[in-house]
Amino acid sequence: MFLWGCNMANLVQKLLLRWGREIWLGQTLVRGILHHSGSKSLQNMQSAFSPLGQIPNGQYVYIGPANPCPEIGDRLVAGGLAYELRRVEQVRLGKAVLYTWGLCVEGGREQ
Repeated sequence: MFLWGCNMANLVQKLLLRWGREIWLGQTLVRGILHHSGSKSLQNMQSAFSPLGQIPNGQYVYIGPANPCPEIGDRLVAGGLAYELRRVEQVRLGKAVLYTWGLCVEGGREQ
C-alpha cells in the first residue's frame, strides 16, 4: 500500500508538471491546473453584484500540489487574471496528501 501511495504522488506531480501552468498562490509560484468548471448551476446563471460591481459568472477548478496548501479566501493569479478560492480540500491516500483542489471565482485583473 505504501509503495502504491508513493507512486500515486509521483504520478500527480508528473501530471501537474506536464499539464499544469504557473500559478501564483500569494507570493509562491506553483504549478497547477486552473480550468473553468462549465457548471450549469443556478449560481452560474444569475447575475450577482457586490459594492464594487458585477461579480463574474462561473466557477473555476484549481488542482495544485499538496504544499503549499491554500486556504479559503486566498488569491490565485494566472495569466494576468486573479481568482478567489471559495472552497479548498486536500485529497489523501491514507495519511499522505496527494494534491489540493479548490473552487474559485474570477476576481478581476492583477495589477
